Amino acid sequence: MLAPTGVATMAGTLVASRLMNRFDARYLLSLGFLVTAWSQWETSLFTTDVSIELLIYTGVLRGFGLALLFSPLTTLTFATLAPQYHNYATSMFSLLRNLGSSIGVSVVVFMLAQSTQINHETLASGISAFNPIFQVPAVASVYNLNSAAGLAALNAEITRQAALVGYLNDFRALTYLALLAIPLPFFLRKAPSARSARG
Repeated sequence: MLAPTGVATMAGTLVASRLMNRFDARYLLSLGFLVTAWSQWETSLFTTDVSIELLIYTGVLRGFGLALLFSPLTTLTFATLAPQYHNYATSMFSLLRNLGSSIGVSVVVFMLAQSTQINHETLASGISAFNPIFQVPAVASVYNLNSAAGLAALNAEITRQAALVGYLNDFRALTYLALLAIPLPFFLRKAPSARSARG
């Protein structure tokens, strides 16, 4: 399931490197944010019965979008920097990328845990012996509120559904973040074209 994402990233890197010779890297960077937002939005519509085809589709979109982000970003980072500072810039660039990734992952995991707990409490609030759904024989046989096994099975299902909603909320937040980032590349200086650099 993860292999198509890697293949799309490699293909996207090759495409991005060729497109940067013809187009402003800032446009490619914005396109990368747009494709990434698209993939995150599609992922935010998943259910617990998501198909393998949809997982591959969103993975390919995500991989291609990330490739369109990283290649132009690296080009723009060093575009206007004097060659003697490239070694220092490489170290700083790697540090900031790793730091940003660490902070981003921490924030997303925190949001996931918080959302899962809130959703678990919300879903569990509807559990009651007086709820007609638990009078249905097919439901009562699996989620028996009068047995430890039934309560454990019910809690496991509530936790699964709460975690799903938590993940969907995270992907939706990442979608909005990527959309907000689309105009940001145009605050950067334009990278010199390959022709002007050779000239």
